[in-house]
Parts: sequence; C-alpha cells; structure tokens
Amino acid sequence: VAEGVVLGHDPETGEKLRRGTKVGLTVSRGPAPVDVPVLAGMSPQQADSELKQAGLKGKSSGKEYSTSVPEGAIISQQPSGGQVERGSTVEYVVSRGPRMIEVPNMQGKQLAEARRELESLGFKVQVEELLGGFFGTVRSQSPANGKAPEGSTIKLVVV
Repeated sequence: VAEGVVLGHDPETGEKLRRGTKVGLTVSRGPAPVDVPVLAGMSPQQADSELKQAGLKGKSSGKEYSTSVPEGAIISQQPSGGQVERGSTVEYVVSRGPRMIEVPNMQGKQLAEARRELESLGFKVQVEELLGGFFGTVRSQSPANGKAPEGSTIKLVVV
C-alpha cells in the first residue's frame, strides 16, 4: 500500500462515538524496502532467480568485454547495493569475455619495438633469450598468428 494511505481505524466502522472522541488511524509507511543482492559473477539466469526471490526484477543493460570476468557472467549492476522498493528493477551488465585481438608477426623485429607494439595492443610479453639474446632480435613467437585474448601473454624468443 502506498505511503500515507489509511489502512484501518479504531474504533471500527459503524460504532457510535461522542463528539470529540479520538479515533486511532493506522497509516501505511509504504512498501517495505528490500536488500539488493550482489550479482557479480552470476549468470543472468542465476541473477534473475536471486532477484525474484528478493521481490525484485532483473534486466540486462548490455554486454561489455572484460579480461577479468568470464564470458556470460555479470560484471556490474545498478543499483549496486543498499535497499530499494519491492518490485524495483536491477539492471546488470554481462561479460563478453576478453576481446580477441589479431596477433601481429614480430619475427625479425627488435625486442624493444616488438614489446612496445604488443603491449600497446593489450598483450603481456614474456621473453626467452636464446644464446643470451645478444642481438635483441625476435626469432619466433607463440602464438605466431591468428587471434589471442586481450591481456594474454605472447612469448618472444630472442637471439
């Protein structure tokens, strides 16, 4: 019942009273607030079930790439916590997983240039020096071609 609406009174309807007698009123304070559950890491199905149990509704507000949250899991929500009115909607963002990025061929490039280029694309770089890496030239890499997840490690073998 909405806040401010009279729910009942005492004495009951039909009783005769003297003029000036006080009548007690019960007034609604509005719907009881409910706690917003934390949805991070849940699947949308789990989140919707959890929200339904709390008397709330769930709604996906889109998908975003994430290097730290697996594909299909919830990254964030709004509101992120606290209490809301029963029946309110909690919106959440679902992870697409890491962005897949084309791995450029670094073979033949100098280590500093290769490292700079790979790190600018969001990769981590692991270096293995062959024969002390005296020349600083990339001999091979792994993965050598195709796409790799953003934030993954590219291994460079340097001579």
